[in-house]
Amino acid sequence: MFFWLRKCLLAFLLGVLTFTPWEILMVRAEIVSFSRPEFLGIPRWMPIVFGAGTVALVVLFYLLERLFHFQASYQGGKLVLEYLMIAVVYTAVLFFKVSPYLLSLGLFTLLVLRLILFHRPWDLTVFLIGACFGPTLELFLTNLHLYSFTEPDFLGMPYWLPLLWGTVSLAMRRLTWVLIPTPAEPGRPGPWEDKP
Repeated sequence: MFFWLRKCLLAFLLGVLTFTPWEILMVRAEIVSFSRPEFLGIPRWMPIVFGAGTVALVVLFYLLERLFHFQASYQGGKLVLEYLMIAVVYTAVLFFKVSPYLLSLGLFTLLVLRLILFHRPWDLTVFLIGACFGPTLELFLTNLHLYSFTEPDFLGMPYWLPLLWGTVSLAMRRLTWVLIPTPAEPGRPGPWEDKP
């Protein structure tokens, strides 16, 4: 029980520290606006949502990995590349917000390159889970008038939003491998051990 509490707390803190600064930058760049901004343009509950969302994704992906008996060898140091990918995607959103078609094409190209060069089994499924679930959640929250996108393209959301969510889901899957490695089969290395 203590193991799970510790891992969930770590995932919560990583979610808060990773996504809160980007959301503040999105508000400063006038991509999103909140109905009741309280702290640097965002409401106080937003970091809690980021932390809880990260915990939920880590637990979901852990359960999916166990369900499909997937084993992955992944070094914790490679997690820096995942955070770099998130930074590239958010930076692209900040710089190309006025060109949603160009931004969507760029993010799609980046995603295709990632899936070709750094592919793991079920990555496309994980991307689709994020690309479908994330915007659906955002649609629900925007319909509650908690926040809105300043330049919506479709159903009150920008075109690039599913690509952003899908990319973040891929990164969260790899974070799961580092935080909660699945047990290895006898005679095989664990998911975060180096293969010989």
